Amino acid sequence: IQHPSGQILIRPAFGKLCCWIALATFLLALLLGVLLKRGPRSYSHWFAGALCQCDSVPRSLAVMLPVTILACLCFLLGSNYLLMAQTFVNLEQAPSFVWNAFQVMVYSLFYSIDALYYDADLKAMSWVVLCFSAILPYVKLILMLVSWLTPKQILPLRLRSWIVVLMDDIGKFSLVDVFTVQFLSGVFHIEVAGAAAAGVAVEPLRVVLRTNEELGFAAFVFATVASLLIGHLCRHYHQKSVKRSSHACELRGAGDV
Repeated sequence: IQHPSGQILIRPAFGKLCCWIALATFLLALLLGVLLKRGPRSYSHWFAGALCQCDSVPRSLAVMLPVTILACLCFLLGSNYLLMAQTFVNLEQAPSFVWNAFQVMVYSLFYSIDALYYDADLKAMSWVVLCFSAILPYVKLILMLVSWLTPKQILPLRLRSWIVVLMDDIGKFSLVDVFTVQFLSGVFHIEVAGAAAAGVAVEPLRVVLRTNEELGFAAFVFATVASLLIGHLCRHYHQKSVKRSSHACELRGAGDV
């Protein structure tokens, strides 16, 4: 699908390539998690004081999480350039005849933003979709990666706490797209059945308005749910490491006394 200016808004080949790269990266994360489940920690001096090096973080998770974040970024990028859903007027007949007679509408991130801004003149709504569906997921994953790998000498604990708590709380707004597509799938479903001829066992032909979810929707759901889990994990282990540090300081203070 191409904008009148010549800008291509949907790139199926590029989107599928990103999804394949994301799937391979995710499998790599699982493999690293299995291989590094046991053994001593061996990090470079750069990671000293980083959240990934805290004693409360399992060794396999310390490596799996950043690789999984990269996989989620690729899934997100792929979903942005793929169709999320399509609404068709179909001619259907049981048991298996389906003919897509007319394409009513397509749903994709960049295409929807463009249509809201230029065609429907809903500029405010297009900015909302841009912020919460296009910018927020990437910002959250990148900040989670920075919080996970950056030492506390560079990223202070208070700032890291603010980042992981805020991103974990507002990251849930990325699910708006998922709820919207599911809502449209239910609303845009109308069937008009023809009259069956007397004495004929053949099912009558039906005119059906149907919304079909596509690969882009599945990729976006996977990336969004994985992003939520990553946010919960970062927040959990940050709070756990802070409590352990506070407890260690209390024990040292009691020993000095």
